[in-house]
Amino acid sequence: MDTRKSQYKHKPESVKSLRERRRKQGEALRKAKREKLLSSKRIRQTSLTGVDEITELQVKEACSALTKKPESRGELLIFLKKAFTQGSAFIDAFLGEENAMTTLVSIFTGSDEKLQLEAAWCLTNIATGAEEHALSILKHAGAYLITFLSSGNGPLEDQCLWTVGNIAANGDKCHDMLKDLGVVAPLVKLLGSETSSVVQSAAFALSNMARGAPTHGKELVDSGAIPPLVKHLVYDEDKLKVLAEVSWVLAYLSASGDYEDALLEAGTLEKLNSVLIQVAKDHPNDFEVLTPLLRCLGNICCGLRDVSARACKNKDLVPALGTLLQSEHRHIKKECLWVLSNITAEPDICQQVIDAGILSSVIELLKSAFDIKRQAAYSLCNIACHGEAMCTVLLNKGALQVAVPLLKNHDQDTVELALNFCHLMLSNDKKSLEVFLDSGGLEGLEGLEYHSAENIQSLAKQILETFIYPEQEKEAKEKENVSA
Repeated sequence: MDTRKSQYKHKPESVKSLRERRRKQGEALRKAKREKLLSSKRIRQTSLTGVDEITELQVKEACSALTKKPESRGELLIFLKKAFTQGSAFIDAFLGEENAMTTLVSIFTGSDEKLQLEAAWCLTNIATGAEEHALSILKHAGAYLITFLSSGNGPLEDQCLWTVGNIAANGDKCHDMLKDLGVVAPLVKLLGSETSSVVQSAAFALSNMARGAPTHGKELVDSGAIPPLVKHLVYDEDKLKVLAEVSWVLAYLSASGDYEDALLEAGTLEKLNSVLIQVAKDHPNDFEVLTPLLRCLGNICCGLRDVSARACKNKDLVPALGTLLQSEHRHIKKECLWVLSNITAEPDICQQVIDAGILSSVIELLKSAFDIKRQAAYSLCNIACHGEAMCTVLLNKGALQVAVPLLKNHDQDTVELALNFCHLMLSNDKKSLEVFLDSGGLEGLEGLEYHSAENIQSLAKQILETFIYPEQEKEAKEKENVSA
């Protein structure tokens, strides 16, 4: 029993191992399925009239004209920045032309501010291509990009930030080159800009700089990024996009658990709670803002039990989570369950969940897609770990009836969670056995006795031997006594 309980957050000595397991699972999911809500690269679209379909030949002709017809550069840049949004083939066509990038960079570094901004826009969209495209920008214009981040020209800074963010999304090589160019310090400084679009783009660039290895986050923390980021954790109807971008940076920083002290000291938890509650109230379906807010809160509450208790001192938090569980967006439901699966380590918080009427919603989500039902199962296991009283509530709410069918699920993690939940229920509430059997529990266990995963096989046999077979032997003896 104790070894299985170590998978949950009810024993202080198991917190560290639990944190590592949960974080690794979250990281694996993020690598397996990239974020669909906010791409790591952002194309800056433009409208262009008079052109039905762009061809590679037109791009090559535009490159040639860019060099030979300076008076037409404005129109040509507008055409090219549009072409670069149509796919990597057009970027390849551009870069394949002799002196094309050199000419573009010369315009980018020139004195004509209007053309300079158009050239920067072209660089932004080139950076959405493959790694080699981003490396080409760094080779020809990397130093200029960093210099212009301190130009004092808001529109140009904004566009350069966008370009840097796209470049940073191309992996470790591009990240390391940007770091060596000294990009982090000006990015952090621009979080203090009075222009919202600049702050938003700076946060976007920082979020991509924070992706990947844990050391990436350390660079930001060492540069003092946390306090100015937390400063923007405020509710403002006109700055929700800024809030979303800032929350993504904090979500990445909180993912490893290495900077939890720094985040807590900066007041991240309290400000995060406050803004999350307000957004849940006014924009309960705004997944672009709520997803990173919930992700960040779940990350911070992953592991250390006192942090969850501290978070739930705000009595409006759990009801807000209940509201978000009813969201029409699965991303919001999933991240909301991530938070619940981490804060239900505390019995007092479990009672808040029950009092807020959320438990039925969590149980119902056991019928959802596998990643959502897995998070719901974590929450229910944590609640069941708190003993007989909680298990009785779960039984009365119908949790066991919904959990038993998960024994036949194709996802091994979900099956293991279902087995653990059933074991906890059978151990803590005598009435659970009848419900378990009536719900098809025996058939589910028998199908797992010879499962390929040893842990599942072992736990299934243990439940059978502990709860099912002794009961059958007891009934057989009673029948023998009656016959005698």
